[in-house]
Amino acid sequence: MADRLTILTNKACSCKIELEKGEKMNLNNNSQEYDDPTLYDKENESFIPEIPFILKWATKKQGPIIDIACGTGRVTIPLAKNGYNLVGVDINKGMLAHAKKKAANLNLQIRWIEQDCTQLDLCL
Repeated sequence: MADRLTILTNKACSCKIELEKGEKMNLNNNSQEYDDPTLYDKENESFIPEIPFILKWATKKQGPIIDIACGTGRVTIPLAKNGYNLVGVDINKGMLAHAKKKAANLNLQIRWIEQDCTQLDLCL
């Protein structure tokens, strides 16, 4: 077996891979991508081309905008900076804590909810 193992997979993949010395690595989900919110932001900071599109869409809506699976607020925070009423929902406590800190540093009022988006219950 090679000294180095490279795995190319998509986020929905679930598989087991045989490693050296017979160890198993279980990839049942992609949650490890979200273990470090600061690193996540650095890796994803260039993915903002949809922001102008979403801002244009937001001008046509009334009431709160709910960002489901909001993560660190990559989309939530720019919308709030433009004066929209935002609710950010995510299951990952660390990502939400990072989003809250970023929003607080900008004095933005965003309602953050820790919740599994497949069981969404906002009580708005």
